[in-house]
Amino acid sequence: MLKMAKKHNMCFALIKLSQTHKQQLPAWLHCGALLRTYHKLKDACLKQIHEVKSIKDLLKVSNRPTTVPHHWESHDCICGLCVSDRLAGCKNPHKCISTVAVIINNLTPKFNPFYCPINDGLTLTHCRLEKNTRARTQHRGDIIFDPSVSETLQLAECFRIFAGDTRTAQAPAHRLQRPNQGQGQQEPPIEIYTDSSCINNGKNNAQCGSGIWFGENNPLNKAIRITGKTQSNQAGEVAAILIGL
Repeated sequence: MLKMAKKHNMCFALIKLSQTHKQQLPAWLHCGALLRTYHKLKDACLKQIHEVKSIKDLLKVSNRPTTVPHHWESHDCICGLCVSDRLAGCKNPHKCISTVAVIINNLTPKFNPFYCPINDGLTLTHCRLEKNTRARTQHRGDIIFDPSVSETLQLAECFRIFAGDTRTAQAPAHRLQRPNQGQGQQEPPIEIYTDSSCINNGKNNAQCGSGIWFGENNPLNKAIRITGKTQSNQAGEVAAILIGL
């Protein structure tokens, strides 16, 4: 299945995952695991005895030292879960805990369940989300665009076809902050002068161009030849304004 997905250039391409999605992903052959993350002999006990299948299962094993009382960092720990694991066939439960920690730490930040990016404040408020729901169900009213970068759909809907694997970022997306941001701070105004001209205006062989001037020797100054079928002085003026902006 993995070979067929690679053949058709399919990948699990998301810009940011929720914690729920991170835990639903498989523990083995993880798309966010670095090279040499897995070890066939060390991982055998986790697969067979501990029945680890997903990242959520890995977290259960990893959190044992902090959630189970009287757990010792030793092969002969007498806590209830370690005793149960040894009876089931695990020779060293704490060694399996250490193996799990290595696997999780080798997951890239986008997929690592221990990595929580700062909330970027892009997700719509609860009231606006409810308004969107009513607008969709009642087919009435405007639907407000949700700029959230965290994926909340089903995992099956998160796969992308024809998305280059080499272009897929392994760091979660976040909102870029404006430099020197502060209360009441405004950008200084910029004056842009635009003009246009058109040879043979109104005729079939008309040719128009635009000029943009920011200031003396400014690298943003432009002289533009307008392409396309619409050739007039108005087309040149509109193009100059749009390009200037």
